[in-house]
Amino acid sequence: MERYQKHISLPGFGLEGQEILRNTSVLIIGAGGLGVPVMQQLTACGVGTIGILDGDSIDISNLHRQLLYTEQDVGKSKVEVAAQKLQQMNSEVSIKKYPFFLKAENALEIFPHYDVIVDATDRFDARYLINDVCVLLQKVWVYGAVFQWEGQWAVWNFSVNSSVKTTYRDLFPKPPKATMIPDCNAQGVFATVPVITGYFMANELIKLLIYPNEISLNMLSYLNFLNNKSHTLTIVPRVDFTEAPSSSKEILDFDYSYYCGYETKIEKQKGGQEQFEKDVLIVDVRQPEEFPKLPVKCLQIPLAELPQRIHELNTKKVLFVCQSGIRSKKAYELCKTLLPETQLDYFAGHVEQFIKKYQHA
Repeated sequence: MERYQKHISLPGFGLEGQEILRNTSVLIIGAGGLGVPVMQQLTACGVGTIGILDGDSIDISNLHRQLLYTEQDVGKSKVEVAAQKLQQMNSEVSIKKYPFFLKAENALEIFPHYDVIVDATDRFDARYLINDVCVLLQKVWVYGAVFQWEGQWAVWNFSVNSSVKTTYRDLFPKPPKATMIPDCNAQGVFATVPVITGYFMANELIKLLIYPNEISLNMLSYLNFLNNKSHTLTIVPRVDFTEAPSSSKEILDFDYSYYCGYETKIEKQKGGQEQFEKDVLIVDVRQPEEFPKLPVKCLQIPLAELPQRIHELNTKKVLFVCQSGIRSKKAYELCKTLLPETQLDYFAGHVEQFIKKYQHA
């Protein structure tokens, strides 16, 4: 009672509202820039059960915006560190740990145990997977995304008084082409943007539980934090769209990574076994100041400079690498026509995954 007195005093909230929070379970997918403020706020507010799913570790480049972590946490599992610190913040909350990346198999296994799903990821394949599993299981999910100075958020698959539900696929029926995918690693994001956007996401989640009539149904909210301009976009159902998998089997069989352009057919056929041949030229298309550095001899050509320096790729086999697989995919697409005689490929995952594979090759 004393801890949540300010909540209980709110008109329309009261003790009943606090009980609703205590009896709610939320799964947060992604313990980074968006996930950290969401999990901090939900923990402080007394949400009863919070699951955290993320297979990543803490990097020093995370610290300017992921305020739950410190310099002493660098290199440790995000899930493990977050769970420990959140438990210290509120011992009454049950914290569940899932220290691995989202896959169709674990989504179908874990999602049924939670009332609300939060998408705090930064990949399109994860978003489409979250959407499809939530639609299948009739789960509400809260979405957020950031880029440079911009943040956006929405509540999907949610209805009040039998109103129409919309989903992420109603907004984006198909993923963008690989060359159009924004990349915060390359073009940046200001520290406050994911923090504030994450709090908006947490706010919408609490509203849908306590004040559902106040939710902006079927709306995408957008805010530019540099000029403070905001707007909302109305979403309407796409009744003619049938591409989405609609059963557990179809979701398991659906290749989200390939669908969203993160993986090529060559990469799928290789299965990551032929990427470290001695005659392959590894090209790092990140900016020189980006970390971590590759523990392998490579040629560093930032993506923007690649057309002017294409003559430097004077070898039979080239493998492009970047921070998250987005720029390496763009480099691959660019060079397919410029170097038709060269065997090209790219690493579709995060640079940390590349380093681990290289060290164990």
